[in-house]
Amino acid sequence: MILNDLNRLGLEVREKIKNYDNKELILSDSFKNEFSNFLLSNSKDKIEYQKFTSVVTTPKDLKIIFPNQWFYIASFFYDFLNSLWKYKEIINELNFSDEIIKNLRNSSTNEEIDILLKSKLDNEVDLNYFKLFLTNYEWWFGSKTIDRGDFFVSSVLNLSKVVNVSHSYLADLAYYLSKDKNLKDLISKDYNNFSVENSVSNEIILLENKNLRAILKSSFDYLIDNYGENKVLFGYEIKDAKIENREYKGLSLPEYFGFEILIGIFDNIQNGESLKSSGTLRFINEELTILNKPNCYFTSQWNESNNRGLTLGNFNNFLSKISDGTLKIIKDEKEFKLIKLTKITSTSPLKKLEQIIYYGAPGTGKSHKVDQEIQNLDSHFYERVTFHPEYDHSSFIGGYKPKTDQKGEIKYEFVPQVFINIYERAWNDEKNHYYLIIEEINRGNCAEIFGDIFQLLDRTSNYNVSPSTELRLYLENVLTNKKGIINGLKLPSNLTIYATMNTSDQSLFPMDSAFKRRWDWEYIPIIYKNEKNKDDDNLSFKFIVEIDEETSFEWIEFIEKINLNHIMDNESLGMDKCLGNYFIKPDLVDNHISLKSFINKVIFYLWNDVFKDEDSIIFKGLAYEKFFPIDDKGKEAVIKILNTLDVTINKKQ
Repeated sequence: MILNDLNRLGLEVREKIKNYDNKELILSDSFKNEFSNFLLSNSKDKIEYQKFTSVVTTPKDLKIIFPNQWFYIASFFYDFLNSLWKYKEIINELNFSDEIIKNLRNSSTNEEIDILLKSKLDNEVDLNYFKLFLTNYEWWFGSKTIDRGDFFVSSVLNLSKVVNVSHSYLADLAYYLSKDKNLKDLISKDYNNFSVENSVSNEIILLENKNLRAILKSSFDYLIDNYGENKVLFGYEIKDAKIENREYKGLSLPEYFGFEILIGIFDNIQNGESLKSSGTLRFINEELTILNKPNCYFTSQWNESNNRGLTLGNFNNFLSKISDGTLKIIKDEKEFKLIKLTKITSTSPLKKLEQIIYYGAPGTGKSHKVDQEIQNLDSHFYERVTFHPEYDHSSFIGGYKPKTDQKGEIKYEFVPQVFINIYERAWNDEKNHYYLIIEEINRGNCAEIFGDIFQLLDRTSNYNVSPSTELRLYLENVLTNKKGIINGLKLPSNLTIYATMNTSDQSLFPMDSAFKRRWDWEYIPIIYKNEKNKDDDNLSFKFIVEIDEETSFEWIEFIEKINLNHIMDNESLGMDKCLGNYFIKPDLVDNHISLKSFINKVIFYLWNDVFKDEDSIIFKGLAYEKFFPIDDKGKEAVIKILNTLDVTINKKQ
């Protein structure tokens, strides 16, 4: 297999951005020198660095001012974009015309195209991924057609959810960092170093604006992006309304703003004039998509008073409820600021040493289990990495890499990676506890990735590992606590290692028994509704999949029927291929899941990874292409599967 799942990588990027704390960032001289040299060789732009911002001047003398955080956000796209380049290379090798590429969008491949693709891609999974790349742009978060040189820009902007035209420079940064791993590693190190220096701060400024309406609109967008419609719009009501004689639907949140309308939902796109009443602008002229409905607009009828309705005070109550008390808008002189009151601590209490692999079917909550262990910790105290088939020893430990110094001369020096970074921090700070988190540990070749340091995982022995010369020299230079190198490598007692493992992926790189016995293992089971004593509050019990506006079904009933009756009782499948409670998460309000999300994630997994080589009644007469377009064929195909499974289809009364 040569192609990666772009949808999965994109969702990983989105999750990183969602969890990013938006802290101010000061760039190191190493990064600034490295990036300036890269820009000099690859672009005609010029860059000037300030304390917290950078200014790029284009050849047309246009200035782009952006926060230094953008460099760090851009580094999140490294794996996604490098995988995307592989798809583009195949497009170029196939020599598809622009017309063919445009015609394939939102369509399907014909027999002639299929023959051509099979001549290039002999792996069935790669072939399916590539067809999705050609025909389903939403799968890889794109919008610009693949024939364009800047086709990747839309994916970056869609995933990062930045706004206005100048923000497209974030895509340029992501492109640059995808081409130079050393740049990616340097900015990550800058972020970690600066984070720990500033961890005493308990306020983070997220947004600033002199205009009250603008800061409230931006803050609402921030809530939707980071907390989701399901939580932000909980308890909403929709009623008929008018602007003069023009009818529209008004969305209100009575708990916070009484009967006042927060969002206007119109039948078509509006403009500055159509949003006015008696010459006054009633809604901000920036289109939103809310509840899967386009042509939505945020109210402009705000004031600073503490009266009822659309006031700053009520909006702050709204912010506090949604964010568990961490978000607030303050007025600093003449400027409004959205601030985050961080709960992150500047210490990590020492605890009992643990070395655990959490394992189970996809979506059972293994990563969530790890998140609970490190919640409220500054990211300085942990390193997180995801193993994959191309991940190797040098990616995990580090190695010699070429670097250009200030004189323009190339020299080689040891560049540490995730394992050595956390090893160094833990040994130099024995008063705090540190964590190494390995996601999907069995998707990588553990024997090759760990090498001889796997011996260190036996924490009950006094075994030490002799490092390479370059690693020894590096550690002798950076370790203030020489116990971490004087007799070779040895894991400190304040370093815990957690790993997660999807049992459905266990055939990728089998682990040998010597490696396995060095870990404690904890199974994360699937919880069904009839097992009330185990987990009465399991949120997945409330998940509803919407087929259309009138019909739906319960997610928990679906996974119970398909897991117990069609996967577990199949000797060639078994427990490993089952769907976990959180295999999919709601993308609509009130814990609802859209049909589009269900087909693109759940149906694709069942068809491609579970039943593809099985003579199963689930997909009898149904190829994956039969689910598109989703609104008609997808709906019919899903209903057919539900009837086969005997899942209850609920209709609104």
